[in-house]
This record gives sequence, structure tokens and C-alpha cells, in this order.
Amino acid sequence: VKAEEAPVAAEETAKVEEAPVVEAAPAAEAVKPASAPAAEAVKPASTPKAEAPAAPAKKKGSKAPLFVGIAAVVVVLLVVFNLSSIKNAAKRTFSSPENYYHWVEKNTAKEAAGTVSSIYANYFLDALKVYNMGTSAEVSVELDEAGQDMLSLAGAAGVDLSWFKSASLTYEGYSKDNVMEMKCGLAMEKKNVISADLIVDMAEEAVYLAVPELSKTYIGVDVSEIPDISYYMDMDTLDNSTEYMDALKAILAKLPEEKQVKDLTAKYLEIALNSIDDVNMKKGKTLKAEGVSESCTLLEVTLDADTLQNVIENVAEQLENDREVKAIIEKLCDEIAGLDLDELDGIDIDSEEVYEYFQDACSELADEAQYISFDEELVMSLYVDGKGVIRGRSFEFNDGWSNYTVEILNPHKGGKIGFKAAVTVDNQEFSIAGSGKESGGRVSGDFSAKYNGTAIVDLTVKNFDTDALKKGYLNGTVTVKAASGIGKVLYGMSSVPSMVTDLAVTVDVSMDGKSGKLAVSVAEDKDKWGTVSVSAKKESGKKASVPADKNTVFIEDYSDVEDYWDTVDLDSLINTLDKLDVPSFVTDILEDFADLDGDELLENAEYIIYNNLYSGYNW
Repeated sequence: VKAEEAPVAAEETAKVEEAPVVEAAPAAEAVKPASAPAAEAVKPASTPKAEAPAAPAKKKGSKAPLFVGIAAVVVVLLVVFNLSSIKNAAKRTFSSPENYYHWVEKNTAKEAAGTVSSIYANYFLDALKVYNMGTSAEVSVELDEAGQDMLSLAGAAGVDLSWFKSASLTYEGYSKDNVMEMKCGLAMEKKNVISADLIVDMAEEAVYLAVPELSKTYIGVDVSEIPDISYYMDMDTLDNSTEYMDALKAILAKLPEEKQVKDLTAKYLEIALNSIDDVNMKKGKTLKAEGVSESCTLLEVTLDADTLQNVIENVAEQLENDREVKAIIEKLCDEIAGLDLDELDGIDIDSEEVYEYFQDACSELADEAQYISFDEELVMSLYVDGKGVIRGRSFEFNDGWSNYTVEILNPHKGGKIGFKAAVTVDNQEFSIAGSGKESGGRVSGDFSAKYNGTAIVDLTVKNFDTDALKKGYLNGTVTVKAASGIGKVLYGMSSVPSMVTDLAVTVDVSMDGKSGKLAVSVAEDKDKWGTVSVSAKKESGKKASVPADKNTVFIEDYSDVEDYWDTVDLDSLINTLDKLDVPSFVTDILEDFADLDGDELLENAEYIIYNNLYSGYNW
């Protein structure tokens, strides 16, 4: 029976993905002895005559192939999970230092290209979508008891702000089909105080404004009917704005997409990096930062004038004949040439001529590279871990007057990390350094900003998302406190007031492709002063409803202002401010205005404001 099982085991093992390392065979053989007793345990004690027909049943029940298959799968999994280490070891062993450096930097180039393309898509492309966009934002301030006490000290200077506890400003803006709407509002102690609604109809060249707390009626302005405005706006009239919106939409459709920008960026970074060929490799070097050390391979790269010439020449020559770049330039030029914009009258945009000009510029750049000359060399050191990841990078150079060192070190040991980013000029060092833990792409730890080793500011970091940072987003919490050495470094004092070192500022930020939140809170020891919060969100646009004529007073002359004033009611606003205990001079101004009719408004407005402000100067 055992003789029959051997081919089956070999067959089962062959079905599993082959492991690319020789360790797989011993691992499988180590299981085989353990499988033999399992097969024998089910073997019945019988005569040889009875064994022959029973053989198929024994073969079906045997566990040896199962164990061998499981062992093979385990081996394959071990290989897969350590594939980065195996690939790195193979590249490092069988490649030249230059080729190994290019391979290591290729991964960095892909990561950098991803960051560039993400910023391009989320900040540049989105910014061009003003023709169909919605955004909202809120800024709020909330004082705790300690903050209110601090604010009350302003009374010593003749300003009473003890009434202030919290306030927020909100904004909403939408654009679609050449109609834009912007709303803003002020709230205090979570009570709405006053707001405004502005609507711009670019197609009809009209602007509408309403203050809902004062009047449900809109003030309207027909721009085309006001010669002075039309004259000074010149080419930026609302009519031309519709053309610009349409132009933006057309151009945006021809701009390269995020993936294309990512691929092109990675391509040219690789071309530049592959032009570097002066590399020295040293194995088994230790990278240290803030008590954390990691064994790495050290790559020393020398960058001189010849290297820089090669980089520029290779990149320029590739750009000159890149068909993908040519297609981007020609598509954009053809689109712009087809736009109906007054500014383009008399301007002939020929895509072929523009591309030829681009080629000539690339050729000239490649030719000029040969004249680059400098005597000093820049030495770049890279520390590469066992998986081919760059854990540290430093630059050393001399400009003829001073020695410079720039370094970013980030050794890992298990889940613990060390970090140091430093700039040194003639032995004067400024750095940010510390240690912490990293898990799931998030870092937490204690760091300090230092000058020549003396801590100036202490930083406590919690859940800082390094993966999001690669896409251009900040996520995490940072608490900033003055370190005990700040007085010695900045002021030459042996000690500083405890208020300075006890004061802590905590910044909590959360961002993604659609929204962002930022909260900044200030506390002295355990007494919290207050928090300033900012939030923003973007979305697709929506079309605003243009007010009907019956709900609008169009302003053409001063008499129309009087008609609008007759619709205004200030009583509600005055009552709201009274409940908030704002200084009386504010409500006094509003009450004086409330007593005026339309005829008196323009004549007395300046006097009322000036008189109340002057008399309330020491409120």
C-alpha cells in the first residue's frame, strides 16, 4: 500500500504552485515520516489474499497525501510572504551596484508618481471644475471657561469681550449651467444671527442679493443696464464669463487623466534615475535613529556635473520624441484653437507648430546640458532594508563656502520606528527627531524639534496616516508644547515662565479626496482655553433658483434703494443680539436705523454709524 501512495503524494505536491526556493523540498520531506504511521494505523491485520481487493479503500483513506499537500501550501505561503526579501536578496546579489540602485529607486519613483498624480487630480483638475462644482465650509470658535477668563482680560484695555463664548461662519457655493450661488452665515452660541444669499446669473448678466433675517426680498442688479459697471468690467463681464466656463469645460476634457500623469511621471523619474551610474554598495551597515537600529545595505551615489548632464540629456531627448507627450500637446492646442473667445481673435494656434517649438526647446536643453560645470560633488547615501525599501537618505555637499548635510532617517525594528530629519550647515544642526510605533500605515510617538541637540518644541503624534500622506492628505493628531530648552536656545535664559512650557496646542486633522476637517485647541496644563475648527467639503454642482421679478427690487437709482428698505425688518435681529449680550452700541445703531424710513436712510446712515461708533469707543 505504501508503494502505491508515493506517486499520489508526488502528484498532490505538483498541483501546488512551485516554490522558487530550494527550501521547499526539505519542508515537504520533513512531513513524510509523520505520515507513515497514519497510513499504517488504518491498515487491517489480514491475510495477503484479503489485502489485494481492499487496496483501493486503504488508498482513499490515507492522510499522507493530505499532510504533504498542506506542507507544500505552507511552504508556498512562506515564500510568497517573504517574496520581497527574496527578490531584494537576489537583486542585491546578482546585480551590479548601479542596477541594484536603479531597481530600488524604481519603487520610490512609482510612489512619488502616485503622489504627484493624486495632487494633480484632486487639487488642479478639481479646481478647474468651477462650472459644475459645489463647496461648503465652516469656521468656528468655541471658548472654554479658561479661554473666557483670558478674553475678559481685554477689558483692561477698554474692550469688553466677556460676552463672547462661541461663533461660527458658514459658506456654501454651487455652480451649474452658468448660474452661481453663494451663501454665508454667522451664528453665535449656536443661534443663527445673520446670513446672506448671493446669486449670479452669468447668462442673463444679473446679480441678486438677499439677507433673509432682514428681508425675504432680493436686491437685483442688471449689469448690462449699468454703463459704468459694464465699462470697467471690460472683457470680464458676466456674458464673457459664460464663455470662460464653457472653455474650461472643453479644455478639462483634453487634459491628461490621473493615471496618464502617474505613468508619465514614473517614466521620466526612472529615465533620470537610470542616468546615474556612479554607485558604491556596502552590505551589513547599521542605520540608527533615536535608539532604533536596523541592518541595511548602504548605497553611496556620487552626483557630479557629468551625471547631471546625462540626466538632462536623456530626459530631454526622450521628451523630444515622446508620442504620448505629442498627443497631449496637440489635443490641447486643437481644443484651444477651436474656442470662441475674444482674446483669441487674430491669434493662430497651430498644434503642429506648437509641438515643433516644444521639440526645439527640448533639443536646445539637451545641447545646453554639456556646458554644465561645477567642481563640487554631491554624495547621496541610501540605506536599504532587507525588502528593498529605502529607510534612510542623506545628502552631503559643499558650495565652496559651507558644508551642508541633509538627512531623513527612518529605521524600523519590529513595530518600533526611529525618525530623524535634519539639516546641518557647518556643524549647526536643526532637526526633528523621535521614536514611536507604526501599525497599519499609522504612526504614533514622541518627537522633538531640536537645535544642536537641545529640544525647542516637543511633538506628540497619534495615528498619523503615512499612506494618506502619499496621496497628499494629512490625517492624524499632533500636540505641540514648548520644551524646557526653548528659553536657553531662543532667549538665552536658563528657565522660562511655566505658562510657556505648560501651554499645549493640539492639531487634529482629517482629509480625503472629498472633505477635510481641522481642529486646533489650546490648553494650559489641564485648563482648556478653546478650539478653532475648520471643515470643508466639495461635491458636484447644483443649479440655483433665480429669484422671480416679484421677489426682487432691481436697483437702478437711489429711489430703488428706498423701495428695498421698506421691506426690511430689523426687530428680529435686534432681539437676537440682545439675548447674546453683545455690546449695546451695536443694537443702538440698529435701533436708530429701524426708526428711519426709506427717504431718511441714505441721508442719515453715515451720521448714525459714526456717532455710535465714536461714543462706544471705550465699550
